[in-house]
Amino acid sequence: NGPTKHKAHINTYPKNYPKHVVGMMYDTMASFQTWFAPQDVVSYGIQLIPLTSVAERRDDPEWASILYPIYAKSCKKANEGSSGFCEDNGWSILQAGLLAETGEIEEALELASDVPHDVYLTDGGCGNSLSNTLWFISTRRQSPSISER
Repeated sequence: NGPTKHKAHINTYPKNYPKHVVGMMYDTMASFQTWFAPQDVVSYGIQLIPLTSVAERRDDPEWASILYPIYAKSCKKANEGSSGFCEDNGWSILQAGLLAETGEIEEALELASDVPHDVYLTDGGCGNSLSNTLWFISTRRQSPSISER
């Protein structure tokens, strides 16, 4: 009997908790919110900080693929409902990083390049510089080509 294969699990919470992340965890409760902003994109995005090499251990590509469309939708909603909230506050930087974790490197580089340069220089940049973001994206694993799928 060799070592057992371990597949990372995607969701550690009970099935009746419908979200893919927890914003705040209490002793007896998990909630989808943060202390500092009501937008869904913040509860998702806070899980993705920082964009460093450790993210490979933290973010399973399957989980990233499940979360990306939800994150993109919440970022769009925050931009429309709160006058550019996602873009102006740097959450779109994390969207590009999450897209890269799905293996869509070229699309992620394009998305990161579309973020206004001044956003990277603000607190909203979530500590990510443009060079760090481009490094992070370019070092993620690329998705298999269509012929390999």
